[in-house]
Amino acid sequence: MRTPWQSFRVDLGRAPVRLWSALGRLEAYGDVLRSLPAAAATRAPKWRDLAARATFAAEAAAAGQPFADPDAAAVVAALYGGIDRDADAGQGPLTPQTLCADNAALAEFARAAGLLGDGGGKGGGASLADQLAGGPGSWGRLSQLCAWLNGPEFEPEKGEHVQTAVIKALGAHLFLLRLAPFRHCNEAAARLAGYRILRTAGLPAAAAHLPAVHFAATAGRYGELIAEAAESGGATFAFIGYAVDGIAAGMRRQILELGAAQQANAWRDTVADAFDGRTRAGDARRRMLVEALDGEDAAVRIGRLRYLTPKLAEAYARKSAKTLSRDVKWLEERALVQRTLHGVRVLRAA
Repeated sequence: MRTPWQSFRVDLGRAPVRLWSALGRLEAYGDVLRSLPAAAATRAPKWRDLAARATFAAEAAAAGQPFADPDAAAVVAALYGGIDRDADAGQGPLTPQTLCADNAALAEFARAAGLLGDGGGKGGGASLADQLAGGPGSWGRLSQLCAWLNGPEFEPEKGEHVQTAVIKALGAHLFLLRLAPFRHCNEAAARLAGYRILRTAGLPAAAAHLPAVHFAATAGRYGELIAEAAESGGATFAFIGYAVDGIAAGMRRQILELGAAQQANAWRDTVADAFDGRTRAGDARRRMLVEALDGEDAAVRIGRLRYLTPKLAEAYARKSAKTLSRDVKWLEERALVQRTLHGVRVLRAA
């Protein structure tokens, strides 16, 4: 099963220790994100928009025009939405038919967006023969590629589910670029295929978008390593290390974002419970105080509390310092704030 580049194989047997360490981090971060699919999905629209723009980064650069139209990005994001539905429905192994259908949709969009220039060829009802660069030979190579990707080499060992899926996605990316089976949008098809693989493996949408976003954000380095892999006869350690580092860093950022969001949600629930059923003017003032204090990065001296916001200043305009002190004590008793040597701060659970 040979290509002009190398056999279909990603051999990590001689990978440097640094790469194995990065794969370990990737596994840990991925497990956290996979355990929180509902939470991760809340961030998917942000990442989907970034990935939609990243998908056609190479095609847009070749055409000499930016891919910045929000409506255009929405169309591409819809392709990702379709893959999400396939993944949720338990999509089976990757097939040549799936790859060709994805490429047809990408090429049709790129043609309409003017990214293919005068060589865009037929649109709409273009046949498979028009779509494939090498006719039956391209179909055969796609079939072989899918057989490899669906084969035993990518059966994950215990504790290696995430890293195996990522290596599989990167292998698909590298070989689709090398084989270049389509007349147009091979780069975009490679990024979309990687997304399919990661979503099918159970990674949440936000995490599955990370390779495309990382490649587009570091386009110069990405291009250098893709060229290096091709010119060296298939040495892929540098590219895989670069990709894994970027994906792991993105996962870590997502985990921090999700943790902060969960903490913020829990805090809002705690405040809402503390004031449940309380409708007096003093209760409204105290709630306004704790919510204003929540926006501060550091403890605030008690004398400054009444001036945190214009509405808070108005609420305390006719109130004495003793009233403010009593309000702070009321909030302390409900474990919403804490007095420190430096002032008063909100008391969130760690």
